[in-house]
Amino acid sequence: MTIFKKNWTYLLGVATCAFALLSQPVSASHSKLDDYFQECPWLGLVAEEITYGPITISKVDLEDGSRFVIADPGESLHGKLKYKINTKDIDSLRFYHLVIGLNEQGAHDCVTHSLGVSNSKGRGKFHLVAPEKPGIYEVRVAFIKAMTCGEAREEWNSGRQAPSSSATIGVIIVN
Repeated sequence: MTIFKKNWTYLLGVATCAFALLSQPVSASHSKLDDYFQECPWLGLVAEEITYGPITISKVDLEDGSRFVIADPGESLHGKLKYKINTKDIDSLRFYHLVIGLNEQGAHDCVTHSLGVSNSKGRGKFHLVAPEKPGIYEVRVAFIKAMTCGEAREEWNSGRQAPSSSATIGVIIVN
């Protein structure tokens, strides 16, 4: 990936969020703007850190240090991130899995698991496969209660615990 491509895709994300803000009516209330930015799918690309439920994600690195990747169909992609899990609002002694996936493709990989007993933090690695169909795909994160990683991925894929656009931590553009 060239530096031009990385800078271009970063600017694309920033421009999209800026356009979204500027396209809001001037009379829009402060709370409407706050609500909009909570659902802005590019928020995780502009912010250095995002919180989604009990997890906080930072230092997202998709291939060569970027949160934007231009990939070929079916290309294998690797990423890293830092996570913090705040257990005050989750059930104790239940298994939870930090899952990474794509908005239209479902869960791909589990980064870590936790018992929900105490706060934890760490670094994790994950693997994604770029979709075969060209388009723009959001890399999302979820913290799902399940016994195994496979069950956690199924919870996401079934739609029962699929993350919203607020959980977007990166973008893959398939050309």
